[in-house]
Order: sequence, then C-alpha cells, then structure tokens
Amino acid sequence: HRDLHSFPTRRSSDLGEVLGWTLRECATNILKHSSAKNVDVRLRRAAGRIEFVVVNDGVPQTRGPAPALTTSGNGVIGMRARVTDIGGVLTVRHEGERFTLGVSLPEEIREEES
Repeated sequence: HRDLHSFPTRRSSDLGEVLGWTLRECATNILKHSSAKNVDVRLRRAAGRIEFVVVNDGVPQTRGPAPALTTSGNGVIGMRARVTDIGGVLTVRHEGERFTLGVSLPEEIREEES
C-alpha cells in the first residue's frame, strides 16, 4: 500500500472531484442498496493512470436481475458520465454476493483547447 501523499496533487480539479464524488457515491450506494458487511477500497497509480476499485460483499436489497441493478441505476449512470467526461473508464461486476466497481482515470487530464 502507498501513502496517499505519494499520489500526485490535483493536476486538474476534475480528477480530484471525480475521485471524491465517485467514492462518496459508492459509499452511499453500499449503505442504501446492499447488506454489505465488508468493503474494500483500493487506490493506486499505474502506467499513467489512477485506478480506484471498490468491492463489497452485500447482496442488493432490491429485487430484479443483477445486470439491471449494476448498470442502470442513477448513481452508476452519473458516475459513468463523470468518469468518461475526463477520459476515464468505469466498470461494474456483480458476481454472487460480490459487487465490484472500478474506475480508471488518466493521471494527466488534458485541458480542452479553446
């Protein structure tokens, strides 16, 4: 594990905002929609990207097929939009009682040209 201070400081406010907003939304979704007893959060820098993974062991409390729960909720839609807006990728997997949300963001955010 790395000390969080070894990660680059905000090179763009978007990167910090997306990371913070995604973590907050993940925590909210876990508390509202699952019976999770364990949550694992990992943040690392690799190959010019910031990777963020949240895994929990909670079974969704709502009824319905897992794919609908993991890909179309308002929280996931909002997270995906924010992540892709800055060139990132969001992945979601639901396997049995294990739910994994991953985010991969470019470490350097390119500023839009005027």
